[in-house]
Amino acid sequence: MWGWDDFMSWSTLLGSYMVNRKVTVEAHVVIKEMIGLDRKNLRKFDESVRDVSDVVVVVKDRRFYLCKEILAVQSTYFRSILFGNNEEHPEIEFHDIDPEDFQAFLELLHGESSVDDSTVEGILHLAHVYNTPMCVRRCEEFLIEKSKFKLDKKLELSLRYKLENLKPTCISHVTSVADVREIVSAEIREMDLHTSQALLRKLLIICD
Repeated sequence: MWGWDDFMSWSTLLGSYMVNRKVTVEAHVVIKEMIGLDRKNLRKFDESVRDVSDVVVVVKDRRFYLCKEILAVQSTYFRSILFGNNEEHPEIEFHDIDPEDFQAFLELLHGESSVDDSTVEGILHLAHVYNTPMCVRRCEEFLIEKSKFKLDKKLELSLRYKLENLKPTCISHVTSVADVREIVSAEIREMDLHTSQALLRKLLIICD
């Protein structure tokens, strides 16, 4: 939120620091937190569990060794392709998803606490595609209780994935004109009439 004028004026820069029409800037940075870098897997789905698996899911050349029953109990999508029409599917291939997202999704599906700000959006997308209510619910709970996402991002996810508990929570946290401006400037594609009206009512209350 800091602009150039908060640090130095142009006149000071040109008069005191420019040498041969050039300025050299040295920045000292303190890393306070890292998210999503070298994420440690919470559960293995590789060759080490091959002997206790009965289906392989291949995501962009990465092989996940899994149990059909666990997938089918939680996901109607997997139930239909693994047990529908009595067809055998020893191996399934997905080409349009990220293997790291699938890893985090599977971890949550198997009871691990894999939801954080770096994984929640990817897990939500897969939970929506594969119709996995438990994963959607856990992601929504995280977004309401623990996520550090900004208000506009949370509202965007609530609308995109129809998170009916998160949406009113977001609206309730709108307490200033700046909050409304932040949401409007985000140009949320999924913004619907009902949510727009709720924001307008909030704005009227704030400005009253």
